[in-house]
Amino acid sequence: MSAAYRNLDGKGKSHSKRAFELLTRIISRGPHADFDAATGKSNPTGSSIEPQIPAARYQDLHYEEDIELIKTIAIPCLRASFTIAAVLLFVLIGVNVSAATYYLSAEGSASGDGTRDRPFSVEIGLSKGGGNEYVFLPGVYRGPVPVNQKLAGSTGHPTLLKSELRWKARIMGAQWHIVNIDENTPNVIIDGFEIWGAGISGIKSYSDNTTIRNCWIHNNSLAGIEIHGRNNAVIENNLVEFNGMNPQFHHGIYLDGTGHVIRGNVIRHNAGFGLHLYPKIENTSVVNNLIYGHASHGGVLLSCAADKGGLSFVNNTVADNVIGMAIYSCQGVSIQNNIFANDKSIFQLMNNPKNLLIDYNLYSGPSQSYGSHDLQGNPRFINPYKGIYWIDEKSAAIGHGNPDIAPVNDLMGWERPKNNSPDIGAYQYRKLPDSKDIVERYQYRTNTAADTENFIFWKSRDGLSEEGKPSFRD
Repeated sequence: MSAAYRNLDGKGKSHSKRAFELLTRIISRGPHADFDAATGKSNPTGSSIEPQIPAARYQDLHYEEDIELIKTIAIPCLRASFTIAAVLLFVLIGVNVSAATYYLSAEGSASGDGTRDRPFSVEIGLSKGGGNEYVFLPGVYRGPVPVNQKLAGSTGHPTLLKSELRWKARIMGAQWHIVNIDENTPNVIIDGFEIWGAGISGIKSYSDNTTIRNCWIHNNSLAGIEIHGRNNAVIENNLVEFNGMNPQFHHGIYLDGTGHVIRGNVIRHNAGFGLHLYPKIENTSVVNNLIYGHASHGGVLLSCAADKGGLSFVNNTVADNVIGMAIYSCQGVSIQNNIFANDKSIFQLMNNPKNLLIDYNLYSGPSQSYGSHDLQGNPRFINPYKGIYWIDEKSAAIGHGNPDIAPVNDLMGWERPKNNSPDIGAYQYRKLPDSKDIVERYQYRTNTAADTENFIFWKSRDGLSEEGKPSFRD
């Protein structure tokens, strides 16, 4: 018996007992849908959202006092019990539903059980549905890898397809796309694969909330990554290179939609633009990327619908492209803390873009100055011919960034200063070791297997590289 009931006087206790007695009699007679508890009247449509009592079961109530008791005492208690039951159900579901982990192998079979020792084949493994983690063991897999609607994840339980070791699960070849994420298949993560040899694009997503991270995506016929008209993609920490055959239509990352985040990628040597945000990009953040070596076209294209925009392009290094950045019909774009170096043309502004905030950038090449804090000078890259775009101690980029918008860490994961102005570009200056041998371990050059290993080491985010050698974060 509750404390509130114990505190009632004799009449109050009698009314409460009578109300629950009546309610028990009524509800015990079955489903109800035609009595509105809020008004005490018949409601044939059942439109009230309050707990309802059927008129047929109401006929043995002969006194207005009984009606009032049900409305003022019993019904509120019943409503509270419904709420408590719903909360308990939610908690139980949250506790009991968890993601499973399945291991997949290029040599896996239907007789496996999804453990590491007895992995599934890709087809059998991915039939287990969404919200799970699928770990691909090292090996060469034939594309395509279709990610269909059955594999849709949720915000709390995304579906994860992951290479056990970065770039050691190698997916090659497909007539169309190698990894194809179908429509209505949101909340999917693609993590750590090498992907190459697609007839069209390496990874194509037709759904919202796609994450692509830690992948090496190269030598695909049209684009490395392609997402159109979708929302909230995260593309991070990938190497995207040598994609496309046509310099006008084929690009490294080909993307539009809204709410995307593109950060920490190295995008280089693609046929057209490295980063082609076209035709309608909105409310997207591009941070801490290195974009270089697009000799036929340009580093970046931003294209918005008329009077749309909301883009943030911050602390990137864009170098050695024909065009640094082309901007088409956008408004409300922030371009700050970037290095634009050795591009034949820094900006191309087309179709009257408006409200551009271009400031705190360093230009090396054609003379440019848009904002009062823009600089012309030498970024002094360590060795751009070998792909090392770190800056040295005499760089004009040091200490001239806008601290209000700089991300906490740079492309390498090194922390930017908290109380001083950060450096411009994707890399915060850091004193390098004196040993030439150690420096050489960090460089990567062109498209060879040895360069891939150098890139893994160079891009390491923890205290050790995958080979166990100390990184510059030590």
